[in-house]
Order: sequence, then structure tokens, then C-alpha cells
Amino acid sequence: MKTETLSRQTALEPFVHKNGNGLRHTAAKSRKLTTRQIKNLETRIREKLRETHEDIKILNGSISEELPTQPYSSSIADNADGHAEREKIVRESNHLLKLCRALEDALTAIKNGTYGICTVCGGNIPYNRMAATLVAKQHCECK
Repeated sequence: MKTETLSRQTALEPFVHKNGNGLRHTAAKSRKLTTRQIKNLETRIREKLRETHEDIKILNGSISEELPTQPYSSSIADNADGHAEREKIVRESNHLLKLCRALEDALTAIKNGTYGICTVCGGNIPYNRMAATLVAKQHCECK
């Protein structure tokens, strides 16, 4: 009976992973991404990166347009509104910059052959997850 239990555990071991919290989970075995899938995702990543760069340029242009020509306007409320709007634009721009870095990291991972491999357990991340979240680095279970 003990050898039967051990052989079952050994047979299942490749499917049992330890996540970042030290907890064990069983992940369904996923296939490695095909060359065609990777090319498709790479095209989508490059398009998203191009769009994100354009959005950053637009936001940076709107910050320049918002800057007052005089140090203070006539109304304190106008100054507060302008300041809040600039802060909102800067936050959005920072978010887009982080997305650009993540997309560039994904392109590097494609080049290195590590795209679609979980950084926590080393298993293959399913294509559906990669298609939904182009910059995914982990299984849902390892997240």
C-alpha cells in the first residue's frame, strides 16, 4: 500500500507546483506555446506598444498645453483644478510607461525563449491567459 501511494505521488509530482506563498497547487498541464501562437502574440504586443507610445505622446502634449503662461491665475479654484488635472495626467502617463516596460519585457522574453513560462513554478502558461494578458508572467494559480 505504501509503495502504491509513493508511486502515485511521484507520478503526479510534475503537476504539483509551489506558489509564491509556499502553498502547493495542482495546475493542469499546459502545452508550450506554438511558434504560430508566439508570432500572433508578438504582433499584438508590438501593436499595443505602438499604441501606448502614441498615448504617452498625447498625454505629454496635454501637460504642456495645460501649463499656465503666468505663475498664478486669478482664482485659487482654477489653480486647484489645473493642478488636479495635471496630477491625473501624470498618473496616467506613469501607468502607460509601466505598461511599455512590461510590453518590452515580453518582447525580450520572446527573444530569449522564456515567454509563456511561469516565473514562479516554471510551467507553461496557457495560450488563453497569454492572449488575454499579453504581459502575464505567472499562472493564475501562482499569482
